[in-house]
Amino acid sequence: MTEVPKFLPGKVGQISSNKIEWNEFMVCMAPTLKNRIKLHSTARKLAEYPVCLIDECDLSDNKTYKISINTGLYNCFVKIGLSGSALMNEDKNKNEAIRGYFGDKLYEIKNRQLMDEGYSSEVVIKIVTGNLDLMEGESYDTQYHQGIIENKLRNKKVFKRVKRAIKKGRLPALIIVKNHKHIELLYSLFKRLCPKNISVDWVHHKRKDRYKIVRRFTEGKLDVLIGSLILKRGKNFPLMRFIINAGGGKGVENTLQILGRATRFHESKKRTYYEDFYDEGLYIRRHSKRRIIAYKNEQLKVTELYKKDY
Repeated sequence: MTEVPKFLPGKVGQISSNKIEWNEFMVCMAPTLKNRIKLHSTARKLAEYPVCLIDECDLSDNKTYKISINTGLYNCFVKIGLSGSALMNEDKNKNEAIRGYFGDKLYEIKNRQLMDEGYSSEVVIKIVTGNLDLMEGESYDTQYHQGIIENKLRNKKVFKRVKRAIKKGRLPALIIVKNHKHIELLYSLFKRLCPKNISVDWVHHKRKDRYKIVRRFTEGKLDVLIGSLILKRGKNFPLMRFIINAGGGKGVENTLQILGRATRFHESKKRTYYEDFYDEGLYIRRHSKRRIIAYKNEQLKVTELYKKDY
């Protein structure tokens, strides 16, 4: 509602939790739209719109999007899906369901091109050494907990990488992990070891005031934010100078969504510094390699620092 009216002055309306303002071009949040179309008058009015643009269309197979598209937007004979990770889900059935709404890809642009043309921030990617324990014979869950979540040495490496970023003036800094316990362990570590003049906070979906915390980080009023994957999409952090993916994971979809947080451009910075870990362990090593390949497929330079430890 801030950006689109610059291109369509006087023609933009919205469906939000607080109000409905009808206009030629409507901006709607998917969860709110799902609830609002239960009202007959709203559903009837939506049926007049012939075109819909679905942002984050890789989510369109979930219940919220299905209700919105099938019930409220059934008259839209043009449906255009937009996503930074379209049709990259591990679930092939989900990909086919998304194709059912939008068809195959019509257009694709790499991060490299967006950076070269000045739309995105240049990203410097480094892969650093994580867990070195092979953990042979252990299950994936055991490897993930012992090698990533509860690994004291690895968590200290996360702190050391952020400490280095602090010394180089690369703040605000974002740390993304997958597990709530991992957030708690890292937050405890950072609160104990960070300089007193560095502000640190955390968010995941169970924190009620998370919107306030995220807004402070967005505005550059919070130095270090440790967050879950709820931050991986739909968040704009143009002031952020450093991000570290400390949670591992194999999914290309999640990897590219996290990378997307680093590409936000701001005139106050030349580039964003992005780091990830290469971890040992049968399963998590495979996942590390998949993420590295995903970064390289975006035609980005990847410096593999971990190779110095092998």
